[in-house]
Parts: sequence; C-alpha cells; structure tokens
Amino acid sequence: MIEPEKDNQNKSRVDLIDAETLLEIWEVLRIWAEKYTEWSWKWVPVKDYIWACLRHIYKYQTWEELDNESWQPHIIHAITNLIFINHNRKHNHENIEENNKKDI
Repeated sequence: MIEPEKDNQNKSRVDLIDAETLLEIWEVLRIWAEKYTEWSWKWVPVKDYIWACLRHIYKYQTWEELDNESWQPHIIHAITNLIFINHNRKHNHENIEENNKKDI
C-alpha cells in the first residue's frame, strides 16, 4: 500500500517554538485575566505595553529572572507585551498612531 504524503510546504512551522515557552506565555495571560479581566488588554494604550516590555527587558538584563508579583520570568512578560503590541498593530492601527503621539 502506498502511503500518501502530506504537503507541508509553505505551511506554518508551529514546531519551531517549544511548547514550554507557549505554556509560560499562557500562564502570564491567565494571571492577567485574574488580575484584570480577560480581554481588557485590548484597550490599554500601546505606549503602556512598550514601557512595560522595556521594563521587563531591563529587569532581565540586570539578572532578575522572575517578576516579583507574578513569579513568572520577566522575558515571558516582555514577550506577552510584544504579543499585545502586535495585536494592536494588526487590528487597531489608528489607535496605535494616536496613542504614540501622546506622552512619549
């Protein structure tokens, strides 16, 4: 019997991000949903995520591994902030431009 081959060319390579990293991101999202509300992150000004991301990267650069509130890695918080920024870039570009003009 000839086994059919699946054409995976030009398909997303979900295997290139390890599952543990995704689980850490999902944990940060769970903590966010408990602290605030599930989808409230969509309405936070983009500049706030930029600043939060940079703060977490700074903490990571200074060898502080875990956030002292969530006990999750700073670098995972930074990645999560970048995901929020990217969502706003794709779905609310006008809001990004307007928010970036304020207080930066």
